[in-house]
Amino acid sequence: MRCFILLIFAFAFVGCETLQRVDSGRQWDDSLLFIIEDGKTTAKDIAYSFGPPQKEIVGATGRIWIYYKTTYKYFSQDGYLTRLAENEEYSLTLWFNKDGIVTNHTLSYNHYIAPDTSEKEAFKNQQLEQPSGGSHQ
Repeated sequence: MRCFILLIFAFAFVGCETLQRVDSGRQWDDSLLFIIEDGKTTAKDIAYSFGPPQKEIVGATGRIWIYYKTTYKYFSQDGYLTRLAENEEYSLTLWFNKDGIVTNHTLSYNHYIAPDTSEKEAFKNQQLEQPSGGSHQ
């Protein structure tokens, strides 16, 4: 009987591992990407379509605007991160000359699924829990 009580007591303090999700940045409407033409599109056009940049780097020959959206899915237990399950990153980077005209732009996407995470675990979108505080921007 003592072993049974100790076993119940031990399980009471062992937390379950849950899949959590954190979003940062801001997703843009992909249908707006067609407006970007190197040598023609202005910073004003970009700001109107995509909003203000999330990061801006200003230099002597112009500036760089960066827009990004990142989603992390991770497992936690008792409030602690135990392992990364999945990471998805979108990035739109635009280079402008001194006159505010786009000179170059890149769109990148990276997707990582941890080797020890099954596809079933990584894509449980309906069962994801948001950490307290919700989405981070």
